[in-house]
Amino acid sequence: MTFEISLQEDELSQILKENVNEQMIEVLSSPKSLPYFRDFLASVYCVESLCFYEEVTKYMSMEEHNQSPVEHKTKRILFRAAKYLVDKYILPNSPFEIDIDTKLRESIRKSIDRPTKSTFNIALAKVLSDINRNLFEKFKDSEFCSEMLKSTRNDQLGIIGKSEREKKYREGEISINTKRDGTQLNFRQFRGNSREANIVVSSLLTTLLELIKVHITSKKELDIDLCAGSVSFRKFTLKTSELQKVYISEMEENERLSFFLNLYHLLLLHMTLLHGPPRNKQVYYTTLKYIVGGLQFTLDDIRYGILKNNSKKSKNYFSNNDPRIEFVTKFNPRIQFVISDLSSSSPPIQVFNPTTINKQLKQGALDLCAEAEFHPISGRSSKKRFQLFLPKHLTPYIKDFGENDHRIIEFLLQYFPKETKSAVLFSLKKNHKIDIVFHSVSQLKNMVKILKNQTQIEHSKFF
Repeated sequence: MTFEISLQEDELSQILKENVNEQMIEVLSSPKSLPYFRDFLASVYCVESLCFYEEVTKYMSMEEHNQSPVEHKTKRILFRAAKYLVDKYILPNSPFEIDIDTKLRESIRKSIDRPTKSTFNIALAKVLSDINRNLFEKFKDSEFCSEMLKSTRNDQLGIIGKSEREKKYREGEISINTKRDGTQLNFRQFRGNSREANIVVSSLLTTLLELIKVHITSKKELDIDLCAGSVSFRKFTLKTSELQKVYISEMEENERLSFFLNLYHLLLLHMTLLHGPPRNKQVYYTTLKYIVGGLQFTLDDIRYGILKNNSKKSKNYFSNNDPRIEFVTKFNPRIQFVISDLSSSSPPIQVFNPTTINKQLKQGALDLCAEAEFHPISGRSSKKRFQLFLPKHLTPYIKDFGENDHRIIEFLLQYFPKETKSAVLFSLKKNHKIDIVFHSVSQLKNMVKILKNQTQIEHSKFF
């Protein structure tokens, strides 16, 4: 939900002056400084207070507050805006619950039937005062503030002045190597030594999958907003910074394959929870990224550069002087049976282990190919013709199994159920014409009925 802004700062300015020092007011009012302060608050699990401040500011600036007399339509608009804030920040166990006492919480809840510009003033004063008293000094001594100073070069803020810490930063004794442009999901700089790479990525993926399970509704749907707004997700996000320091060189083939399959799914789930299902996959898959071992990796970097042996549409994905080229794996077509794009036809996401990955790939192929269907087509042609139904998930990757239909079928045969395998083998020996057809798993049974009625369906050939 968004609100139109017509900025009038009288009440807000008064709240700030009474509860916040001048240095913090300058940070809050600076578009260049505020992102660093927000990241700091996220690192100490208090970003909901800043989010509340920003959204209450918008609420107080709504033009509807200035209308007189207040019309029925205006009342509805203000009520919806106030209820949105109450549901998100005020109610117990709300997604971004702020730290206020029960009496104030209940008072605000009751007041939204007749919301005013001042409905949230006391709560806003409380959270700003708490930040100013308990956290702002810590921010001034943090790497977030140091990085802010380096980025803004704004000594007028007066936050650190000529302190020894700033001197060290400007002389390069403290280094920050992450670019804060909104596309890096593991943005917090990691300090210390990381664990072994596969342990880090598998533990992160396991944590995120467990978190998702907790937020599956009774309708078997994921409540993305509730999950992404939870404290557990914020803690998970901070833990992803360990990926910045993992050592990914000199891995065995199975170790590298396990690592990047897990990393792919970790990044995919993380970006989906943060931004929702992608409206434009090209943008999501090529810009949102993790820093891993000092190098950046997007979903396309992992899929085409690493897992598909540095190839995309018959071209090299990484150039020869790209440092990521050393991590390219030998292409294993079976990865297409286990890679998920979160669609309904995709295989379930699993955590891969270097010692069991070959078994996992084989089982993934068996599970997906168990859904294959093989049926004859009746027609006037004297030559018998069949259709092989495959899961829709395989549609974009089918050429990875062979250069034409015959080669593709020969590769997939080893994973078909016994009866389907026997029927397909017999047709191949008899040189029957076999068309490959793709459809979602849930529609396969219906498609068999449609096929018998000679209804045309989508099908693709690859020669």
